[in-house]
Amino acid sequence: MAVRGVIITLIVTALAVGTGMYVTKGTLSLPTNLTEFKHLLQDLFQFKFLTEKSAGISTSTSSNIVSKFILRKQHGNILTKEELGKYDGTEGSKGLYLAIMGHVYDVEKGRRKYGPGGGYDFFAARDGTKAFISGDFTDKGLIEDTSELTPKDMLGIKEWLEFYEKDYKFVGLLEGLYYDGTGKATEALLDAEERINGGLKLKKSEADEKKEFPPCNSQWTKKAGGRVWCTKKSGGINRAWVGVPRKLFKAGSTDYRCACIRKSQLNNPLLKEYENCDPKADMCPYKTD
Repeated sequence: MAVRGVIITLIVTALAVGTGMYVTKGTLSLPTNLTEFKHLLQDLFQFKFLTEKSAGISTSTSSNIVSKFILRKQHGNILTKEELGKYDGTEGSKGLYLAIMGHVYDVEKGRRKYGPGGGYDFFAARDGTKAFISGDFTDKGLIEDTSELTPKDMLGIKEWLEFYEKDYKFVGLLEGLYYDGTGKATEALLDAEERINGGLKLKKSEADEKKEFPPCNSQWTKKAGGRVWCTKKSGGINRAWVGVPRKLFKAGSTDYRCACIRKSQLNNPLLKEYENCDPKADMCPYKTD
């Protein structure tokens, strides 16, 4: 490589080291040709793209699937689906593995659940990511493709990943939808990560809305009908004010929920009074359709 190319390579490699991409490798070897250099750039882009895309989301809620496993591919195994199929826990098999979103875990210690005859044995020796949310445990439902899942659904996938990460041993990556044969993240994984982050943003937005417009307490009985009311703790939101019940509509929708509203918020166009209720009352009756 020319002197200029070497300098650029050193700069890019320094950036990679700075992000922690090679922290697990122990020793560092510089790219020696154009192909290796392109791979380094791709890894760096994926790492930075996904960590920067999570900016604005608290560390406790941000998703770092790809950035975490870019580190792991430095020393993790790459399994084909055929190889994974040999780990179904049956007699004579090589062990008991399952995969979720391309991440393979040894679930031998959970054999009573994942081994033959166990309640979750259908997850063994395959990547059945979608079924963790859909509940469809047929061959048609036990697939790795999550493209039909919503951002909220993907938060469930994130929670399952975190569960296996905490309770079981990671053994490698699965060549397929989410990783190629060299362990590089695919567009499908980037898309899944984006939907997870979208779900996290939505969850944060909903939490912020509940703080701004705390949910009402509600009760319904066949004899008395329904009622909604506000207290300083209604909706699980502790505050110094009580508020009055109002219907809070979603923009452009007929859907609404009961919210406790302060006097300064009453002119919000998304709010509507409950019928047959004193506008200043902290309790309102309502009828069900």
